[in-house]
Amino acid sequence: RQEHGPMKTFVSHSHAQADDADALALALRGAGHEAVLDRDFVKGSDEYHAALRDAIQSADLFIFLISPESVRKGCFAQSEVEFARQRWNNPMGRVLSVMWVPTPLDDVPQYLKASTILQPSGNAVAETVARVTDLARARARRRMLQALGGVGAIAVAGAAGVTWWPD
Repeated sequence: RQEHGPMKTFVSHSHAQADDADALALALRGAGHEAVLDRDFVKGSDEYHAALRDAIQSADLFIFLISPESVRKGCFAQSEVEFARQRWNNPMGRVLSVMWVPTPLDDVPQYLKASTILQPSGNAVAETVARVTDLARARARRRMLQALGGVGAIAVAGAAGVTWWPD
């Protein structure tokens, strides 16, 4: 039973982690989430960069697989981080950085360090999917509370209406 709505994710990685990103995307999809990778678009086409940026802009969550290659200057994943920054000024709850391959923290962009970095102790795919599912549940709870808050406001307004508008 799924207690959360699907989380639309974009998985950013270096070319060296392409197989790992594929495994993560498959696992995310298996858990009921949407997962988008850069190779879901035709490279070299005029629309590639625009489609990639649109995918990040429409995502609920940006997942970044940290590795020495992905944080290297000139890696296209750094452009994807910039697209995420344009989408979310504050990465908290919107960007999930995962220490996929041990990488010095000094090499990791500040934006990615602004929220907690997931440091898997076992299977990185399983732990990342679990964190995404937790984030989706928290998002669903927030939405439910916001909806209930709206219902409460309507009830209070209705009660006030009865008080202020006698027959």
